[in-house]
Amino acid sequence: MKNKYNMFVDKHYKKLVIGLIIGVLMGLIMHVLIISNHLQTNRELSSLLKDRRETIAVMEPKIKSLESENKTLKETNLELSKEEIQKEIESKITKLKDEESELSLNKKSLSDDIKSLENDKKRLEGDIIKSKGAPKHYPAGKLTVGKDIDPGRYKIYNGSSNYIVRDSFGGLQVNIILGGRLGVDEYINTFVEGDEIEARSSFSLLPIQ
Repeated sequence: MKNKYNMFVDKHYKKLVIGLIIGVLMGLIMHVLIISNHLQTNRELSSLLKDRRETIAVMEPKIKSLESENKTLKETNLELSKEEIQKEIESKITKLKDEESELSLNKKSLSDDIKSLENDKKRLEGDIIKSKGAPKHYPAGKLTVGKDIDPGRYKIYNGSSNYIVRDSFGGLQVNIILGGRLGVDEYINTFVEGDEIEARSSFSLLPIQ
């Protein structure tokens, strides 16, 4: 017969064994769960990695195409920029040349105007200094000095046609064209008594010294 001590040991030994078995089983279960989770995570990571690789494989040609287009666009923009700069420079050069030409024309025109004004000034100063009386106006036709016109020195102007003067013997003294593109604006002549004047247009005479 078993004594009380042996019964106590057997009872607790069985509990200990059962506890150990349960602990081992729990450990195995936890290990299995951990491995299962790792496997699931690895499968998910593998799937995600596969998707990423497929995405990269699809996008890589597009990325290369975009890089090529970007390079071409930069080169095109650079060429366009050079052309635009060249065109702008040529436009400015042309504009400066036009301005220079215009200034030259204005300078020449101004110079001509100054010369014309200086001539007018000299002419007016000469008329003021040399004038002996008021100008007289005559119609076209034949006139005789001493009868129609007083003898003396005159400035002839304001005509627009042939102007001829002959002496009393018929000798030609003056043969000019007053006014017009081919004529002169004014002419100075000394008339003596008996001179014959033939004018094809009206004219003016200003007596001068």
